[in-house]
Amino acid sequence: MIYLVAYDISNPKRLRKFAAYCEHFGIRLQKSVFQLDCTKEIIEKFVTGFPAIINKKVDSIVIYPLCDDCRRLSRLQGPNDLINPEEVIIL
Repeated sequence: MIYLVAYDISNPKRLRKFAAYCEHFGIRLQKSVFQLDCTKEIIEKFVTGFPAIINKKVDSIVIYPLCDDCRRLSRLQGPNDLINPEEVIIL
């Protein structure tokens, strides 16, 4: 399943750490938005790992699961698009 992770982290050091953490799990779509193509087990691992990085009182993380219908019905403007993992070849 595809998950979109969006975040607002106030401290630059935590922001860099969290972005680097996200890069281990997915692909950056925008400055504070990542796309993760993973199983429920992997997303749970992702969720359990980031509390050590963020400050729950001031930072916010939102994870949106995208079903196939949600992806099909999404509306996008601009040059960026969701990445279809089936169309990507990783060398």
